[in-house]
Formats: sequence, structure tokens, C-alpha cells
Amino acid sequence: KGCASMKKILSLTLALLMVLTIPCTASATEATSELIIESFSLDEVIKAPSLAVYDGSTLAFNQFSFDGCTYNAIWSDMIEYTMSEGETGVLEITTCIWTPTTNTLYIGFYNVDTATGYAYPFTGGSASGTYSWPDLPAGQYIVYVRNMSSRTITDGTMRYNVG
Repeated sequence: KGCASMKKILSLTLALLMVLTIPCTASATEATSELIIESFSLDEVIKAPSLAVYDGSTLAFNQFSFDGCTYNAIWSDMIEYTMSEGETGVLEITTCIWTPTTNTLYIGFYNVDTATGYAYPFTGGSASGTYSWPDLPAGQYIVYVRNMSSRTITDGTMRYNVG
């Protein structure tokens, strides 16, 4: 009897351990499924301090800072990417971090030709992963972040690739 009870306890413990060790992604690194489509002028976009990092002759990632990004401000490194009609825009965020972590950021693509932004909202002070925007209109695009919270970003950095 004692041996059967121990086997049950061991089996339950192992099952619980398996469930707890299943990999999962924290919500802070995921965009919500809500696609935001917004209109604004390119004149409203603040040119962020930026750099391109290379691994030999291959681009490793682009990076820009958005320290001091106030409520509703839009920042970008202003690097343009050409997309064809119906193309899926793919943004690989290597890392994006910001403080205060309670702020909500829109991260996405801005069509310079149509003055339209396509973004997902992010919360939690960090974002990473690959995100897609299907069926974008043809045009020149830039990657942007927009602070949707009343508190100013005191430390913000975005590292990314467009694929």
C-alpha cells in the first residue's frame, strides 16, 4: 500500500513538473492581436539617434534610441523599406526595451506614401519576436514606435530587422 501511494505521489509530481516546464512566452513580449491603423504626417515623426550593426559585411540589426519620447510622440530611425502591393511586412524585433515599463508602445510600419501607420500595441517594458502585417499597400515604409502613455520614456532602445 505504501509503495502504491508513493508511486501516485511521484507520478503527480512528475506530471506537475512537466506542465510547469513547458516553454511559454510572457505577455510582455507579445503584441496583442489588435492591429492599429492610424494616420499621421511624416513631419510628426522624430528622427531618433540610430546605428546599423554589421557582422562582417552582413547587416546584423538596426538600432535606434527613443529616450525622452513623450506622450503620443512618434520616433523612427527613418530608414526606408520598399514594399510591393499585398506584401506582408515582417518585423523581427531583436529587442525593444523601455522605461517606465507600465507604458504602452505602438510598434509598427509607417507608409510614407499614404501617411498611414500599421502597428501593434505592446506593454510590459520589453518586446521581442517576429511580427507580421499582411497585405500592406505598396509604398515606402519606416519602422516606428509611438508612446501611448502619459509618462515620458526615460530609457528606450529598439533593435530590429525587416524581413
